[in-house]
Amino acid sequence: MQTMKKWQEPLFAIGGLGTSFMFTIQATYLLTRYMPSQADINGGLAVMLVVPWILSLLFLLSRLFDGLIDIPIASWTDSYFRKTGKRYPVILAGIVPMMLTYMLMWLAPVPKELSIWNIVWVSVCSILYFFSYTLVAVPYLSSLSDMVADQKSRVRVASWQSFFNTIGYCLAYTVVPLMREHFSNNSSLQEGMTTTALILSPVMLTMLIPAFFVLRKNSKDAAGNSQEPVKNKEAKLTMFESLKTTVKNKSFRIYLLAYMCCFFGLQLFLGGMDYLNRSIMGLTGWRISVMNAAAFAPIPIMLWLFNKINRKWGIKWAFRVGLLCFIVAMSIFTMAWTKLVGTTMPFYLGLIAGTFGSFSIGAFFAVPYAMPAQIAAEEAQQTGVNRCGMYFAVQGLVNQIVGAFAGSVILINVLNLSFGFFTDGAIFIGPIVIIACVLSYIFAGKLPGAVKSKAEAAE
Repeated sequence: MQTMKKWQEPLFAIGGLGTSFMFTIQATYLLTRYMPSQADINGGLAVMLVVPWILSLLFLLSRLFDGLIDIPIASWTDSYFRKTGKRYPVILAGIVPMMLTYMLMWLAPVPKELSIWNIVWVSVCSILYFFSYTLVAVPYLSSLSDMVADQKSRVRVASWQSFFNTIGYCLAYTVVPLMREHFSNNSSLQEGMTTTALILSPVMLTMLIPAFFVLRKNSKDAAGNSQEPVKNKEAKLTMFESLKTTVKNKSFRIYLLAYMCCFFGLQLFLGGMDYLNRSIMGLTGWRISVMNAAAFAPIPIMLWLFNKINRKWGIKWAFRVGLLCFIVAMSIFTMAWTKLVGTTMPFYLGLIAGTFGSFSIGAFFAVPYAMPAQIAAEEAQQTGVNRCGMYFAVQGLVNQIVGAFAGSVILINVLNLSFGFFTDGAIFIGPIVIIACVLSYIFAGKLPGAVKSKAEAAE
């Protein structure tokens, strides 16, 4: 097994900073680029560029298509690793198309009016972006299982990844709104958002750091020669056999149920956050940035607490505590409606909600990194075959299916709800997220209390 030295762990983890940061921007702000809030339209800061129901349908189809593509990509990357002992060449192959298609997503071909071409454009660009993103993300995430020897180390690396991803979240929800308003020149938030996304897109090059200074370096032995991959007859599994073996893993199936519900709620919240801030809580400009900054300031302490809970009770309970904190946070966000508490209280309630949510941020980042890698590593100890890419691909497929429904179909239609006292559909985002997290909490209770490697069990 290749091994990652302790000093290389932050170098490995920082690779995901740029890609996850820009992915968060895409998930949070791309919809407002083409379908802004009614308040922004009424205020003359935006124009409707797409027909909502058509966009939701095509977003669904494009993300489902991309999710299915994840499976053959993962099978190929796992096979490539078994033959060569390397993952970084696949990462390098995907970086340029990932950046290019990301930038093209924001450049509407008909920028000043409603047009079907905008829908076709953003849907096609999304497919190509997610395809190349998968080409980069799957080998990067998969390498955690074959370069880290035990669960404790994997959670430590996952915590580093959570730390850097938290920085990306902080930038996405504090700096990006300010940049958007700065570049809009008080006229078009849509154009300001496009300029912001294009300026920040080179941040995705952080993926070169682990590719060259960790994965490439550790693909060679002490003498500088390329390491020989492990030979095993089970390595000849076909793509469908590998997929079948993955979904038959009981621990992984339970984890997927819990993760699916959690991810649904998270994506609905992220996609609707800008609507919650501006329409429900009546916040703009610096208030949004300060409120979001308050949510991220405690993250280092929360990550320490997450690791503390993991070491004592296992990742299952660390995950469940994160879910409880997110339920509390979403309850407070829902109560911070200007119709209920006026125009002053929402800002302060948002600060309180963010404090509870800060623990959840760390948990929701660490768990999707650590759990599939650990399950794959356990399997590799028994079979001698590392198929971590397929585990992350199946998780990615779930991401795309759930994200497509939550971030496009459900969100778009929820935002258009209006009846009686509830004149703004964004108020329903919180209750739906709470229900999803309660279900996730129930499923997570069936996970193993603590997953340990054979070496740890022997201690």
